[in-house]
Amino acid sequence: MATVAAQRLQAMPREVGARPQLSSREHLITVLLAAWMTAGIFIDGWAHINLTRLETFFTPWHAVFYSGFLATASWVSYEALRFQPRPRAFDRAAVPAGYLVGLLGILLFGLGGVADMLWHVIFGIEVGIDALLSPSHIVLFMGGLLIGSSPLRALWHAHGPPSSYAPILGSLTLTTAGLAFFFLYLSPFTDLTPTTSFVEWAKRAPAELGYADINLSLGVAGFLLSTVILVTPLLLALLRFRLPFGSATLIFTTVAFGLIAMHEFQPAAPLLGAFIGGLLSDVTLAKLRPSPERPAALCAAGALLPALLWASHFGVLAVGYGIGWPAELWTGVIVLSSLIGLLIAFLLVLPRPRTAPA
Repeated sequence: MATVAAQRLQAMPREVGARPQLSSREHLITVLLAAWMTAGIFIDGWAHINLTRLETFFTPWHAVFYSGFLATASWVSYEALRFQPRPRAFDRAAVPAGYLVGLLGILLFGLGGVADMLWHVIFGIEVGIDALLSPSHIVLFMGGLLIGSSPLRALWHAHGPPSSYAPILGSLTLTTAGLAFFFLYLSPFTDLTPTTSFVEWAKRAPAELGYADINLSLGVAGFLLSTVILVTPLLLALLRFRLPFGSATLIFTTVAFGLIAMHEFQPAAPLLGAFIGGLLSDVTLAKLRPSPERPAALCAAGALLPALLWASHFGVLAVGYGIGWPAELWTGVIVLSSLIGLLIAFLLVLPRPRTAPA
């Protein structure tokens, strides 16, 4: 068997530091299994939000999540280890590009799973925001991100254009959704804060003015943080790939759908805003054609994408509910988000220094 593995390794395309490369079909299988795992974490999130009497680690929601992990981990381990030339020796060069970090993610996830079970046994089941800040859940989250992003890392380093964008978009979307999940408590997709009238609230309860101001601050912070979460992975991918039309729509809508579904689609209107914002972003990207050779276009995309997304979001809320925030507040959110996107893009296209720093 070792001889066969060695022959297969020699026959594989030796790119990216002489590591074997997997096919688009194999990467797509990784993405589909990672989608199973990601769906499990969103389903488990729904349970933590909506079911207040969870009393055990062994729930159907955990079963979906951990079975998805086992399936994904088994596949990633198989792909990562099947080219080893010797059965009892580990050769890093024989691990397909992008999947070595995936193995690290499996180990991290396994440790997090054991810690999560012990945590629940000792401290009970989390309900609400504390589930997102549990140390064991954060370890699981980091491991899952490393596993699910394996195809994206692999295809990032592959030479030439990809034969299929499906695994790239799938891995990119799942990674973005995973990031958004763990900051759910600040997501603008899951509440209608901009429809709340700050002025009327202050008139009715002047003593609660400070609380109202905090509520507004959290709402603004949610938009700014979500800008970083949604726009950074997309801009980073545009440095390497010419993503097809519909990429922004897929990412924005998938993230919004997952977060809103955990709240049983209450509210559902932000999903339409995400779709419209994604569609406008795709039209903008098609016109700008950002790439490493066109840094100004990438910076323009960084500024325009968040502005289009949140302008669409506020537009949908205005039609469906009316905007309660002062004009300075919601327009300021759009402008600040645009500046954040511009700064992210600018940092991504900064040229590397020709000499080492002194």
